[in-house]
Amino acid sequence: MNQALHAFAEAPQSASLVRHWYALLDHIPTGVYICDHNGAIVRHNARAAEIWGWSPEPGDVNARYGGQFRSFELTGELLEPADWPMATVLRTGVPARGREIIVERRDGMRLCVLVNADPLFDEKGVLIGAVNCIQDITAQKRAEMREAQDKRMLEAVIATTPECIKLVAADGTLLQMNAAGCDIIGAPAARLIGAPIVDVIAPEHRERWRENHARVCAGEKLSWEFDLIGAQGRRHMETHAAPLTMPDGTTAHLAVTRDVTRRKEQEQALQDQKQRLQDLLESLPAAVYTTDADGRVTFFNQAAVDMAGRTPRLGEDQWCVTWKLFKADGTPLPHEECPMAIALRENRAVRGEEAVAERPDGTRVPFIPYPTPLRDADGNLVGAINMLVDVSERRQAEYQQRILLNELNHRVKNNLQMLHSLMRTAQRESNSDDARSVLEEAAHRVGAIAAAQRVLYSAESTTSFSANEFLQAVCRAAQQGFADDVNIQLASTEGDLSNETSMPLALILNELLSNAVKHGLKGQRHGTVKVRLAGTSDRYELTVEDDGPGFELHPSSRRSSGLGLVIGLARQLGGTFEVQRRAGARCIVSFPGNRSELH
Repeated sequence: MNQALHAFAEAPQSASLVRHWYALLDHIPTGVYICDHNGAIVRHNARAAEIWGWSPEPGDVNARYGGQFRSFELTGELLEPADWPMATVLRTGVPARGREIIVERRDGMRLCVLVNADPLFDEKGVLIGAVNCIQDITAQKRAEMREAQDKRMLEAVIATTPECIKLVAADGTLLQMNAAGCDIIGAPAARLIGAPIVDVIAPEHRERWRENHARVCAGEKLSWEFDLIGAQGRRHMETHAAPLTMPDGTTAHLAVTRDVTRRKEQEQALQDQKQRLQDLLESLPAAVYTTDADGRVTFFNQAAVDMAGRTPRLGEDQWCVTWKLFKADGTPLPHEECPMAIALRENRAVRGEEAVAERPDGTRVPFIPYPTPLRDADGNLVGAINMLVDVSERRQAEYQQRILLNELNHRVKNNLQMLHSLMRTAQRESNSDDARSVLEEAAHRVGAIAAAQRVLYSAESTTSFSANEFLQAVCRAAQQGFADDVNIQLASTEGDLSNETSMPLALILNELLSNAVKHGLKGQRHGTVKVRLAGTSDRYELTVEDDGPGFELHPSSRRSSGLGLVIGLARQLGGTFEVQRRAGARCIVSFPGNRSELH
């Protein structure tokens, strides 16, 4: 186009040729205008007028060097008219090619334009003017700015993320890695880029890593784990990789890798603890099994196999591990109506029932089941545990039954003590504050259960126990975990309670005592906690009151997780729980009962 304009400048100035060239300018999609040697516009096309926002008349003094109101560098610096590209070309006679500036129209709108200006000379070589082509590249520049901003943001995210982000070429060499990855390996990026990334992977995991890397480069998305040898020693890593097409058409391996060493250690510790508890249940002489919330068997010990005369099928047998069931009077008892099924259906412990199990060989074993629901931290039913106590000897003599129950109580007590000791040992050996806190709470609860167990099975009656002895035993067990200056005052209580309330009530009292000392007394080294159990009309009221500064009940807070357990256990008893603010805090658990039993 510039050659054509030069030709125009050198051609004979016939009126028809001038009109021809001027008409040609209006069909060019790029803004074009011509200035004389003084900078006055002598001609411009329609596109130039669109860019300027107005159409100046030839020679208009307000449109010298161009129709824009003002011009700026891309940096925002104001350009004086004498420094506009057209003015520079007219002053120097040197073309201005590929220059980008910002032009401001008279209505305030600003556009980014690409300028290509050329000088015009007559046949004697005298500068007679210049032609300027201006192209609106505003949209392009905005897109470039957005792209650059997105790129900077992405680079900032990659650079600051605490997880390793790396790009690995198809041949296994590292192309790029963020700071977090370099920190894990313990080497600067300059030393790692271009080196085989497999060199920092544990030798026994390298072959699998190469296989997965090849699959990713072939187009698969994969996740796997491996060990890395870095500055922090051997670390267990979890990686999520996806293919990425490179500019040369090859496929690379883009991955986000995180250090999961601590998670693995915690999982292993949890598995070890689970194994210890399972071993403990295996060692119990009584048949013990657990189910999920639907009643399907999830665990059983060898004693359960011996009692049932068969090996239960995990995930298939439902409600009970026995082959057939009968009521104590000999009538058939469908499995879906057995005590375990009732405990799960009604979400409550079932006590005082007796049944008879028939083995596949036809022999029968009378037993007492102790199905108890299992709940999560939010009180939701997740399953149940059942202990089946063989009471064959009781059919022959009550004395023999007592011996059996005493022996069972002795063994259960010992195992609970063993469990208590294991938890205390685990608490002392744990390096995690959270784990120690959880184990301490669990140990207190096991201690409360053990104390309740001793009273429950030392009672003369098989269906009830002394309320006063029960409260004293639980308070003594709880006192062992408190400072010597914390005094528990127990009001004397006469009467008996039914066995059904024993374990929930023991756990409730333990939690309320622990809460009173930790939160009611606010960790003070001394204080008094008062405990009282009384009957009012057809209900019982268990009251635990401290003389500390008190607290508000917020069950959703982490501090109140123990109180959340109290609320769940109170519901299990069909009761309620509330906290009253007085001089200290007064916790009240109210649950149904018969006033004639307690006074």
